[in-house]
Amino acid sequence: MSFPPVLLGAAAAFWGWQTGHPLIGALLGACLEAPKVVTARVDLRDVDYERIADLCSVALAVLAVAMFATLGATRGVLGAVQWLPLAVAPIALAQRFGQAQGIRLSALFYSVRRYVRRDPSAPNRLVDVSGPYAALMVVAAGTANARGPAYYAGVVALFAWGLFALRPRHGRVAVFAVLLGGAAGAGYLAQDGLNRLQDSLEGLFDEWLVELPSDAERVETRIGAIGRIKQHDIVALRLLAPASASERLKLLHAASFNEYRDGTWLARPPAAAVRATPPGSREEVQIVLRLQRGANLLPLPAGTSEVWGVPDLPAKVPGLGAVSIRAPGGSLRYGARFGEGDGWYAPPAPQELALPEPERQTLEQLARELGLTGAAPSQAIAALREHFGRFTYSTWREKPVASGKTALEDFLLDARAGHCEYFAAATTLLLRAAGIPARYSTGYAVIEYSALEKAWLVRARHAHAWSRAYVDGRWIDVDLTPPSWVEAEAELKPPWEAIEDFARWVAFAFGEASDATRSTLLVGIAVALAGFLGWRILRERTLVRGAGPQAQAHKLPGEDSEFFAVERAAAGWLRPRSAWEPLGAWCAEAAARLDGERRKLFLELAELHQRYRFDPAGLAPEERAALRRGSLALVGGSEVRDDQ
Repeated sequence: MSFPPVLLGAAAAFWGWQTGHPLIGALLGACLEAPKVVTARVDLRDVDYERIADLCSVALAVLAVAMFATLGATRGVLGAVQWLPLAVAPIALAQRFGQAQGIRLSALFYSVRRYVRRDPSAPNRLVDVSGPYAALMVVAAGTANARGPAYYAGVVALFAWGLFALRPRHGRVAVFAVLLGGAAGAGYLAQDGLNRLQDSLEGLFDEWLVELPSDAERVETRIGAIGRIKQHDIVALRLLAPASASERLKLLHAASFNEYRDGTWLARPPAAAVRATPPGSREEVQIVLRLQRGANLLPLPAGTSEVWGVPDLPAKVPGLGAVSIRAPGGSLRYGARFGEGDGWYAPPAPQELALPEPERQTLEQLARELGLTGAAPSQAIAALREHFGRFTYSTWREKPVASGKTALEDFLLDARAGHCEYFAAATTLLLRAAGIPARYSTGYAVIEYSALEKAWLVRARHAHAWSRAYVDGRWIDVDLTPPSWVEAEAELKPPWEAIEDFARWVAFAFGEASDATRSTLLVGIAVALAGFLGWRILRERTLVRGAGPQAQAHKLPGEDSEFFAVERAAAGWLRPRSAWEPLGAWCAEAAARLDGERRKLFLELAELHQRYRFDPAGLAPEERAALRRGSLALVGGSEVRDDQ
């Protein structure tokens, strides 16, 4: 079967286009397709093919060493694979311009070459390298890692071209197009979701391994970190509140910090802990928190003055408002009462106006430029909101901070893009530069309502940071991270998140149910499964009884081959063929028992039989007739040698 026309040239052009070398790809493609118009051929011997293959091996070794030396290990591997089609091109060109229809295995593999030299009668097949070479060019094109759908579209087009040329003659074009389109669509969804699938699988382990915020005294930010900040989809807590929940529930406070040192915030609480101040107006909410083994911070609404349902709750809370408990894991349902007052928050201390020395000059200068110095707190916050509104939210950082600057200075003066930790830290310190006491706060943003659960789902990726400012005698939340961060985080969810959430909700509801309800549910599931199993058994029995004439009417390709009768006859003078035994090996052993022309005829019929069964092109009419006549002749009588 000949290789589809022009496919090699198209693959070469595609490789050149994707790797940024279109001229080289076009020239290689033209050389590969030249034998279609150039009739002259080169008479190459087996030893010539071996020398060409050895030359390609040397070229490949030189290429690998050069790439490793110049690009390093990781990029060197990709670079070597990218240029691999050019390194082994002489092998493909030798076949295209040679008189043979392929290249012997001994030329391609040194181990086969040694074996054949020891035993000249050993099998040494001719192989067509066109298909593997085209596949190599497609793979090499992918190492360029060009963003966008062009690579996948090109791969689909090339494979469609090749498969269309090799499709069975009786196959319908419409059916082929539908199947190809379905496969291409499924493949695109699979490759598009590959990274998300990896994150999802990691998330299954993250259910046990990921650490939620738990330290009320110290938090190391990822300000200045290179790469993308890892996000997790697990549900950290459920806020049992209606969709029209109070604005005070949009941020759940876990801990606050008031001293900044080189990207790390520290908590320096007042000397004495405080008791909650009952608010004037009160609201209540219930929260179900996923606990981890060891320390856990309780996320609470601003102005919380009372918490219930928590074992070993401290009688007094540190003045920064962090409530920490220890637990063996599992989950905890607790309630909180909150309102307009400060709750468990101590008045400002002197350190909540302090600026870090490395960034002091930059912060004070920027505060003057923005008109923050001496401005009323509301005006200063409005000016900062307008200023940071021109910044960009991003969880990705490509290059390290330039020498001579801190990560925070780079964010404020150069990059002007970052995640919530940048905005929270900058807001806190600029408010201090304006003379407004401020704290760096961490917790969760409540942004995703589940109609199924009738509750707010707060995921680990919803962890957030913001600033708290002391304005008009009370602490208020100041969140100046651009609102676009909500959409950016939503884009990270995998397509199958709804399925995962449903499974999590089932597990959550089962855990929340009473013992009696759980027992009833388990019995119901067992009965349903038993009924389904019984139905399947009865259905299978019905299918077996009805599998008569209709089932026999459908035959597989080649099922009517007369060679099956020859195989049954040969089993009499040799032995029955085992189920695991290849037909070719068994036929070679059976043919050895025949003499003269019958041995030759037997092997020819075996080859026709295999093609009739498995070749998509089938047999020509004259070949089908030859299979029938020859098989009947062999079955009629076979001369078997008795000396075997």
